[in-house]
Amino acid sequence: MSSPQTALGPRRWVVLLVGAAGLVYFLMRGPVRAFQAGGNADFHVVQNAQKTFDAGKNPYLREDTLDQARDGPLHNFLWHYSNATLLYAPGFLFAFYPMGLVAATSAVWIWIVFELAAFGALVYFAARLVGLRRRRWLVFFVAALFFAPIHTSISHGQPAIFFCLSTVALLCYLREQSVTASALALGLLMIKPSFGVPAVWIALVRGGWRVPALAAVVAVITWLPFLSRYGVIEGSQHYVSAIRDVQVPGGDADDSRQNPLRFDLINLRSWLHSWNGPPLLTDGLNGLLLLFMAWALYHFRGRIGRDPGEAYYWVLAIVFPCLAVYHRIYDASILLVAVAAAIHLWEIQRRAAVTIGFLLLPFAFPGTAYLNQTLDAGGVSPWFEALVVRHQALLILLVAFWSIFELSRTHPPESKVEGLNPRY
Repeated sequence: MSSPQTALGPRRWVVLLVGAAGLVYFLMRGPVRAFQAGGNADFHVVQNAQKTFDAGKNPYLREDTLDQARDGPLHNFLWHYSNATLLYAPGFLFAFYPMGLVAATSAVWIWIVFELAAFGALVYFAARLVGLRRRRWLVFFVAALFFAPIHTSISHGQPAIFFCLSTVALLCYLREQSVTASALALGLLMIKPSFGVPAVWIALVRGGWRVPALAAVVAVITWLPFLSRYGVIEGSQHYVSAIRDVQVPGGDADDSRQNPLRFDLINLRSWLHSWNGPPLLTDGLNGLLLLFMAWALYHFRGRIGRDPGEAYYWVLAIVFPCLAVYHRIYDASILLVAVAAAIHLWEIQRRAAVTIGFLLLPFAFPGTAYLNQTLDAGGVSPWFEALVVRHQALLILLVAFWSIFELSRTHPPESKVEGLNPRY
């Protein structure tokens, strides 16, 4: 019979049982799907692009990427894929160079290990950023196992999880006033400008001009292998042309209702287009709301270092990049910071913790994808698309507004940002 010192309490048993269920859910929705038909699709694209560059061809030209795959098993897959070219900035070719050296059959196993490691690191940095107490880390990890954007990222072999990690790491280093580490994280984040560009504003607000300046140096270094081959002007044109190709009306990255693949987009402009309003009104409202969030990040920067305001500030800081530029549901993996914040706030402001948790609960289920397939969402009314089918983008927006509301209610700290002593 177990002694009182060694017996698990009822709460711990609940956590372990829920954790076991979460682990099964995580494995079935993530790694298992990655090795089924259609799995690792995005990884095959980026690895083929890497091999295209290594072979002396241009990864931003569709004919070159298809030519590289012509004699391999991926040619038929890439031919029918929505986009076969590299859409990340040329720094990707530098940072992920080793993956181009590995055969496709072996690379998927290596890639899944890297993604699982990135998931663990993302959980760690998210908990560290919001100051989550160590005794709550197990609860947070169990909650993270149920987070559907993580499943989507892993099952598709999406590099997005690495950039979500880089963004959260950047915020941690900014909080700790580590200029070098912050600059390195931001420089690598420029490989995915949809995260990197909005993060520049946060870096300026929190760390001043030195972090973005050093990050620019890091970003340029990662571009050098590509630029040394094609030159600054021609190389930049190749990259920009590949981005423009997917932004044409009806394209994969088009925010309008003409895009048949728009339903898992989570950025604000795409969600506003769901209402099918005048383009000028849609773009104007998008700009005003983003400017309001950018102002809030500046105005409430003094909350850093003070509970509970700091938790709300970092939630807003990770929501802002999601809403600012084109993103898909796998990029919502970064919202694990908000999950960690809700758990952290449970002991401080339970009402706010419940509110954030309630808003994030639908992210435990692949709702948008199933609603799209079940309802044939292409023909639904604008209000139904915006409020029901596109509920995940709406919830992210509500999380942003709730964070700003709570920030406005917290008392300003006594010390200035520059004088704060980081907790870690």
